Amino acid sequence: MPVKSYRSNSSNTVTGYFRQQYKGRAEQVMAEAAVLELVRQHTLSMSKGAELLGVPIASFLELMNEHGLPYFTESQRPLRTLVAQQRRLRSREA
Repeated sequence: MPVKSYRSNSSNTVTGYFRQQYKGRAEQVMAEAAVLELVRQHTLSMSKGAELLGVPIASFLELMNEHGLPYFTESQRPLRTLVAQQRRLRSREA
């Protein structure tokens, strides 16, 4: 389904609706939504998402959290394995 004209200020278009609802922040809100969706689909990395939105990675992680997107997509088992491997490597170095 094609999106109606971007230039329209009418509330009958997607952009018109966002402009009305979010006043001077419509473009930012739409950009955040698009970037977050691409990160959710694993099409875009978190660091690239932060870069595209012009925010530090910590702020981007907070934004993800606000929208219910996890920043750890691994289950606990692989994470525990990674932590154990890191501990073994550190103990060898000490």
